Formats: sequence, C-alpha cells, structure tokens
Amino acid sequence: MNNSVLNSSENLFPRKLPGIYMILCLANDYRYYGETSNLSGRIASHKSMLRRQIHPNQNLQKDWNLYGENSFAVQVLYIGKDWKLKASRLTLESQLITQNSERCYNVFESYKLRSGELNGFYQKRHSEKTKAFMSTMKKGVPNDALGAKISIDGKVFPSIAQASRSLNHSRKLIRTRVDSENFPEWKRIPDS
Repeated sequence: MNNSVLNSSENLFPRKLPGIYMILCLANDYRYYGETSNLSGRIASHKSMLRRQIHPNQNLQKDWNLYGENSFAVQVLYIGKDWKLKASRLTLESQLITQNSERCYNVFESYKLRSGELNGFYQKRHSEKTKAFMSTMKKGVPNDALGAKISIDGKVFPSIAQASRSLNHSRKLIRTRVDSENFPEWKRIPDS
C-alpha cells in the first residue's frame, strides 16, 4: 500500500511526519509558513479550505482566488522525527516569519504571543461574584439572542447558531463566510 500523498510540486512525501512547510505564491513571492505534527494532513487541509474559499488567512485566500491554484507551490522545508517537539517547530516557524515578514501572509510576530503569560487572562479565573453577574445577565435571554445577527442571501438570522440549524451549515463555515469579502451576501448586522 502506498502511504504517501501528492503535494503541489508533484513530489511524494510520507504521511504523518512532523515538520515545517511553506505555501508560496509564485505570482508575487508571498509565503505562508506553518508547522505541524502531520505534514500531509495539514497541507491537504490548507488546500481544501482554499479550494472551498474558507481559509482563515484572508490575504492568502484573496491571492489564491486572484492568481489561481496553479500559481501556488507547497514546499516542505523541514521534515522528520527531528521535528517531533512542537516547541522546536514553533521557534523555527517564528524565525522564518520574522525574517520574511515583508513577504509573509502570516500575521503574528512570534508564537509566544499566542498564549501563556503574555495573555492578559493567563492563569486567572473569574470570581464567583463575576460568574454570578454574568449568569444573571443571561437569565431569561434565549441563547440565540446572545449572538450577533447575520444576514445570508437576504434572510436574517438572530445568530450564527440559528443560521447553522436552519441552513444545515457548520458554524465555522458561516463564521468564515460572514467575515470574508468573497461572500458579500453573507454579513453581520450591526446592533441598532
């Protein structure tokens, strides 16, 4: 059984190996760096989201739509058991992003900004008084009314959850399309 997957440059590489990769736009030399414990799965996930126009990185998605799939190449930069530790992968990924920041789709400066002590709520808990207050504020309010109103193809929904139930779409898909410029008929309705 062939246990490999095809990448965009038509090279085979083994499944489920950790490493660092780059999605390169050949038209403008912009790149997206990523790290993963499963290169083949993560690259396939990126391609799937880009093809369905729901990739979370809107600048990458915009260029994918503009230049087309054939203008992008996926390059595996580092692969193998040497990259098993997530901290090692994140450190190198951050270095690559920082070194190439003027030509990067990635939007963070350092993986250290993602979580931990630099997160203002790190290792903190809501007090019982705050929890009680938040609970009181929500009492008697249907969960649908707590969400933001959205409009999809002219139909208004009280929340993403309600739209998800009515349209049989995932909440993630709805959220992504509502926040995307590619779907102008999917939008949030500001509170009045």
